[in-house]
Amino acid sequence: MIIRFQTTSSYCNNGDVNHNYVFSQVRQLSRCTNILVTSDDPAFLASFAETPLRSQLILWSTKVLAVTRTSLHKLRHLHATFSMMNVMLMIISQDGFSLYVSLPYDPSEAQVRVASLTPQRGLVLSGDLELFPEKFKKLIRQIKRESEDITKNHNLFSTTQICYTNQNHLFTLFHASRPSINSSSSSCYRLRRAPSFVVVAEEYRPHVVVENTALEEPVSVVGPMVNLLGVLAEAMNFTYSFVRPPDGSWGTKKEDGSWTGMVGVVTRKEAQLGLGPFGITPSRNEVIEYTAPILIDYIRIMAGRGRPEVDPWGFLFPLTAGVWAALLACLLLVTAATFVLSAVTPEALGSGGGSSDGYFGYFRVLLQQDESVVGTPGWRRQVAAAWMIATLVIVRSYAGNLMSLLAVRHVPQPFQSLRAVLDDSDTGMIWEANTAYVQYLNSVKSGTFYEVLQAGRRGRIKYLRSTEIPAAVDSWVRNRKDVLLIEDLTARIYMGQDVTDTGRCDFYTSRDEFLPLIFAMIGQKNSPLIPVISDKITRLTEGGVYEHWVKMSIPNSTVCAHASSKITVNTSLTLANLWGVFAVLGSGLTVALIVLLLEVCLSLTFRRNETSSSQEI
Repeated sequence: MIIRFQTTSSYCNNGDVNHNYVFSQVRQLSRCTNILVTSDDPAFLASFAETPLRSQLILWSTKVLAVTRTSLHKLRHLHATFSMMNVMLMIISQDGFSLYVSLPYDPSEAQVRVASLTPQRGLVLSGDLELFPEKFKKLIRQIKRESEDITKNHNLFSTTQICYTNQNHLFTLFHASRPSINSSSSSCYRLRRAPSFVVVAEEYRPHVVVENTALEEPVSVVGPMVNLLGVLAEAMNFTYSFVRPPDGSWGTKKEDGSWTGMVGVVTRKEAQLGLGPFGITPSRNEVIEYTAPILIDYIRIMAGRGRPEVDPWGFLFPLTAGVWAALLACLLLVTAATFVLSAVTPEALGSGGGSSDGYFGYFRVLLQQDESVVGTPGWRRQVAAAWMIATLVIVRSYAGNLMSLLAVRHVPQPFQSLRAVLDDSDTGMIWEANTAYVQYLNSVKSGTFYEVLQAGRRGRIKYLRSTEIPAAVDSWVRNRKDVLLIEDLTARIYMGQDVTDTGRCDFYTSRDEFLPLIFAMIGQKNSPLIPVISDKITRLTEGGVYEHWVKMSIPNSTVCAHASSKITVNTSLTLANLWGVFAVLGSGLTVALIVLLLEVCLSLTFRRNETSSSQEI
């Protein structure tokens, strides 16, 4: 299928309006599109290249042949655009046709001649580059071809008229066969010249650590992502230098459509690559290109561990609820048995056997008080002996466990879910500014995260740069004024570093995890570098190399990962540790006072009744 349309010089000013629709229709009709453009106007050629590239209608797989009579030195301004497209430039002269390509990231910005086309010799390749060459691909093993193999005499033309570029000849140019390569030879993607790339980076521990922050000094960055970039640079033959975003953020979309942070630096083409790793979101994907995924991470709540405390109700913990219930049931059982047997054989009880003192004797045994069974019937002594043995074992076990529990301190870890944070109005939240997570918070309309957004509007959220977070962790989070919502791996690096510095576990992370994201590097939209980089990243991640780098960069990462909420100490107990016991004592005395008042009232009532009865008599 061939589609032909013609344009005027006004395209340079109105190209976006007039022809974007045509380009989009062509893309929909054919997945494999070849474009032939003819013009002698350099401004038109530049506008033609910029417009579909800017509107993302020409992909790297689209082959473009630009035919012109304009001399080569007047077309140098096309190098930046044509070098990032699969374009060949055909210049018509009296001697025939010359074919040129623009190599990417070439400091000389020179058009490299790849072939010539004459009626006498046909199509002749000028070097080791092919027609429509893979600009980012170079074989490891240099393929030597003799001059007779390089020269391809197609003898397609008999005259030098413009009709040389008929449909059959164009098909030959677009689909020229590539040299055959032995299947045993390995290949890799390498840039033909070693260009220098600008890479935008910001601190994101443990992946990226900025070592110096002085403005007058070059940016020095280390970490697993820098290791990854070094491997890519060596494999692909490029050098790099780092820059930092002006606002120190990752990048969010502003109301005017522009982007902040590192994403903005890449979209403005101030850098070829963004180190990141960046969370993959649909809005970012509209303006930049993601590499293959590097890792998956999710948010956890990082908070300060409370001070060790003795549970004031710890005196109940030596025995389980089941043992306490069984003990009470046995006490009621022996009391009931004594009551029944006393009623059946009242003559065998002896003096005082049926009094209340006999029933309360079992309770005195439980409390390790004295109890005499001398002169009581044999069955009563048997019941008392069995009860004494049972209570001896239980009470001694209780005393031993109580001593151990009083030496155990409880470490509060209240924030195990986002709901717990929202319910505590005195606790603030810290989020990293201008991230994919913040962009998501600003977009939700309901649910828990909408409540988080509303809490932020009430002043409960602090948005900080990544370089400001370590100081916030050491102050606000450690003092339990705020909690930090951060990726799991980043929380581990902060906790591990704190253990290295202090030897203590002063922080913990929540059991709940949320907002999982896939992370990757970024590049300019439709950059041919990204597929090449993605292939190498996939090999490194599938082999576990990047995971190994991350583990090696987090010291003491597992020491506090599952720290117990209880610790053992050997210090004096205070009233704050044992107020539960005194609460029980106070409750008992209060009940006793109430019973006493009731007895006094009842006694006074009975006395009045007796007095009135005697007066009537």
